[in-house]
Amino acid sequence: MSEKKPVIVKVRGSWQDAQGQKDSVRTIAKGHHYFHRGKHYVIYEDDAVQDGKDGSESSRVSTVLKIGGGTMTLLRKGALEQEQRFEKGCEHTSIYRTPYGNIDLSVRTEALSVDYGEVAGRIDIRYGLWVNGAFQSQNRLHIEIEEDFGRTVGVPDVRAGIGGTLLEIKDILTGAIEQAAKDAIQEGALPEGQLPQIVLEVPPTKEFGDFATNFAMQSARVFHRNPRQIAEELAKRIKGDWLDHTQIAGPGFLNFYLKGNVLYDSFQKILEAGESFGNLPKLDHPKIQVEYVSANPTGLLHVGHGRGAAAGSALVNLLRAAGYPVESEYYINDAGNQMNNLARSVNARYLELLGQEVTFPEDGYHGQDIIDTAQRIIDRDGDKYLALSEEDRLDIFKDLAYHEKLAILKEDLERFHVTFDKWFSERTLHPDAVRKVVEILKEKGDIYEKDGALWLKSTAYGDDKDRVVIRDNGVPTYLAADIAYHHNKYERGFDRLINIWGADHHGYVCRVKTAMQPLGHDPEKLTVLLLQMVSLYRGGELVKMSKRTGQSVTLNELMEEVGTDAARYFFLMRSLDSQLDFDLDLAKKKSNDNPVYYIQYAHARICSIFRQAQETKLALGKAPKLDLLTDESEVALIKKIEEYPEEVKKAADDYAPQRIARYSYDLAALFHSFYNKCRIMGVDHDLAEARLALVTVTAHVIRHSLGILGVSAPEHM
Repeated sequence: MSEKKPVIVKVRGSWQDAQGQKDSVRTIAKGHHYFHRGKHYVIYEDDAVQDGKDGSESSRVSTVLKIGGGTMTLLRKGALEQEQRFEKGCEHTSIYRTPYGNIDLSVRTEALSVDYGEVAGRIDIRYGLWVNGAFQSQNRLHIEIEEDFGRTVGVPDVRAGIGGTLLEIKDILTGAIEQAAKDAIQEGALPEGQLPQIVLEVPPTKEFGDFATNFAMQSARVFHRNPRQIAEELAKRIKGDWLDHTQIAGPGFLNFYLKGNVLYDSFQKILEAGESFGNLPKLDHPKIQVEYVSANPTGLLHVGHGRGAAAGSALVNLLRAAGYPVESEYYINDAGNQMNNLARSVNARYLELLGQEVTFPEDGYHGQDIIDTAQRIIDRDGDKYLALSEEDRLDIFKDLAYHEKLAILKEDLERFHVTFDKWFSERTLHPDAVRKVVEILKEKGDIYEKDGALWLKSTAYGDDKDRVVIRDNGVPTYLAADIAYHHNKYERGFDRLINIWGADHHGYVCRVKTAMQPLGHDPEKLTVLLLQMVSLYRGGELVKMSKRTGQSVTLNELMEEVGTDAARYFFLMRSLDSQLDFDLDLAKKKSNDNPVYYIQYAHARICSIFRQAQETKLALGKAPKLDLLTDESEVALIKKIEEYPEEVKKAADDYAPQRIARYSYDLAALFHSFYNKCRIMGVDHDLAEARLALVTVTAHVIRHSLGILGVSAPEHM
């Protein structure tokens, strides 16, 4: 089981009953997350039943979300009891136990989307609900889980007004809420108590304000008051020339409606920031290293490597945008038996092509690329190596094949928009660095001798068995080299290490971490992100093999079929630890059904607007009248843009570039809605200029977000 981490859970539900009546509910709660046996568990509590006559007492309900394997199970215990399973295309029944009696529920899940990272994630469910056999409603459920970093915010002077970006505005509003609570306590309106974390969200529609919080409900247990009473005490104490009004909604939500100038003042600052908007201030933070791909230089990269390459490079871009100093690294596995196998494989194909009878090595590499390498050797040097001894020939072929494979690997990655700050050779660790760490671990008592081999005491750190680091023949294992490599990383002064490995390395994580502490390093500074499998589909059928090689589909083949941009975006649509179904036909579509095309088309549309503006002499001045942007589609687009720095920060904190993929799509959707509703050319000059400012910033944010993803932003489509 992974370490429990505090999270914030945001739940938004909406429904429409059989009579067409609509309603919705929102909940924000603090809880914790852990990962166990391939599933995410999120546990939180909320108030379910008001028991006191004045509503001051409430019964608590503990809710557990179990997420994974294409399902989500919701378990509730306390005043209400329920176990409900959501699975796309399936119907599940349950008994809903309440203080007022039991209800038979049946849920038919029509759509289930799970996008989950290491700790944070998002779940979207669409389902039909039947109660006691009768249709009740059509429902949607949206759940967001964010890691709770427990950040505290100083209390600013809110009387002086407000300005800046959305992040700054949220900080000021958070401070105002905190100050109001402290004032209410000091004045005796509320009793003393430990204030819960203040969580602000941007409501989905203006109807619920510019910001909303459930702080009053979260603090009901602290103050032993009805949440609405708490909300009233807070509302009367939150003042500022930036605040239009505060509304108390439902059981105690506080909805804040800011004055119109706040939105536009903030947007003016974004406009003035220009191309720098989206880049957070540089952090005074030790350097982070991200190591990814690190495929053996013995063959071609396949689609699994491609997903890791897209994720790793996007994560590096994301962390840099968030202000972190980052170095990317490729670990070249150029030592060990795989290099000998490469040499033997090339040698066998070389001899075959020259008409020699040969037995292909049992553990050799069978790919077409090996035949191609052998043929290129013949094309360049002919049969001159036939005269050499096999030992000499293998030494030459190992070196020739290695450098060729590495060059091709680098070329393919560059074509995929992936470069590295450092290429680290495993060869440099042998023998000295490996011998050094083994000796240190022996001195610390973490390595012992058995049956002529040296063993790491990995069971002491959670492994299922101890592991060999030096074989009985004196040859180091891969684990020994990996320990030496990670020791080297720490010695180079990196404060945080992030590795992206295949899911088959799950059991390997604790073995590497095991060795770090006795070597004097903090194992918690090493984070390993595990990459799940990619399944390719064409025409609805699973694609297992390459048409060209008869083996795994290569990254090059994927790029040739769908293009680099589509390949990268599709790899980044889902979190690393979720399996990815890659629809090749969809990725090739030039229509709005294709998400990357949809986003890129938004940027191309804006570039077309720029060209039209130039033709009509419409130019953007220093102070456009942004308060003319009052249409619902305009306001929604502005608010989405203002969320971008916070989205970058959250995505970086969660190591979740998929958040940026989702954000870019949502932004494009809002732009298309605006474009279809609001003209720029042929309207009042001031309004046209304001709308030109809006699309200018939109274009920049699309470019910036796609840049993080390593996807181009074309000007023509």
